[in-house]
Amino acid sequence: MKYEKGCAIIDIRCFIEELLRSADKETQRDMLDSLSCLDPVIDHVVAQVIDGCTEFDSWGPTDYPSKSEPRDAIDRARRHIASNANETAKAEIGRLEQALRVVEEAKEKAERRYDRALFYMEGFSHDARSRFFAATYDEPKAVSK
Repeated sequence: MKYEKGCAIIDIRCFIEELLRSADKETQRDMLDSLSCLDPVIDHVVAQVIDGCTEFDSWGPTDYPSKSEPRDAIDRARRHIASNANETAKAEIGRLEQALRVVEEAKEKAERRYDRALFYMEGFSHDARSRFFAATYDEPKAVSK
């Protein structure tokens, strides 16, 4: 441990590794389960799987050369993703298509309402139409009960 200006300087990587090593299996599992759901952790793991290292050039152990049955976690992740790529891509495309359908339906509904408003406004003067559309885009007012 290093000291600077009377304060102990702790290497956080060593601290976390020692904390995990010293914990019982259940506590390890709980800690890793919690950490594995954090966006920065996921980003770093994905970077290792895809690019081979994190944005800071860190990496976990990998099989070199590749083995028929990968031993290290990153290689197992790569193999799992490759084996399931088609299903994963299909599910993601389906999810995105559904989200687009929802947006398209909302857009179509808004366009129908707009067209209906224009149809009803044809008989009104230009000034009346202007006041109507200006009122349409105002902030909603609180309704008293």
